[in-house]
Amino acid sequence: MSFEKALPGALAALRTLSQAATEIEHVAFDLGAIAKYAHSAAVELELAGAVALDQAKGISRSVFEGRAPIPRRAPAPVPAPPKAVLERVWTVKPIAWTEGSLTRIEDCNRYIDLAPLLAQRAIDRGAAVRLGDPRAGKSVASWRQWHGFGQPTLGKCVLLDGEAQTSLQREQAVPEESKIMHSKVQPLFELLDRGEPYVIKTSPGNPSGEAA
Repeated sequence: MSFEKALPGALAALRTLSQAATEIEHVAFDLGAIAKYAHSAAVELELAGAVALDQAKGISRSVFEGRAPIPRRAPAPVPAPPKAVLERVWTVKPIAWTEGSLTRIEDCNRYIDLAPLLAQRAIDRGAAVRLGDPRAGKSVASWRQWHGFGQPTLGKCVLLDGEAQTSLQREQAVPEESKIMHSKVQPLFELLDRGEPYVIKTSPGNPSGEAA
């Protein structure tokens, strides 16, 4: 059934409902509200329907005369890709792997969510255990063997992929004298050679240089 043919029946039904509810509105308060709602809906629907029909007929004429394309429905939204399947493990050694364009480092004694392949590698290489393992959730007492200053370096980690190995090779290729040991400032600063010592001249009466 077309919209144009269905509209009169819908308007008649709303008016009939409004009249029927009005006749017994003294019985219950909600009946009066229903009568008013149905009456208002019929009035608004009649006006909006007339405008919509006029627009639809105008578009149909334009399409028939070749002045407009046939209207198409909007494409259905693309479903979101399924979430990546991850496996949670407990680290017993520091690990490093590549995530996007970054090399991630995670310390030992932590729950980490990894892709199943990386999780299995970490387990096979003795760097992690599954949640059911008796060691899961228990801190490793000998964690200091993997730490120098601050967080574990890439060279102290169990590497889980080839990209992490490449990052380690690039890091090892940097001369030691150009590195700053503090891990938090290493990406921001470069070690500079010192110049000549700065000599401060003081007056003979004030050899210590202190203010009078």
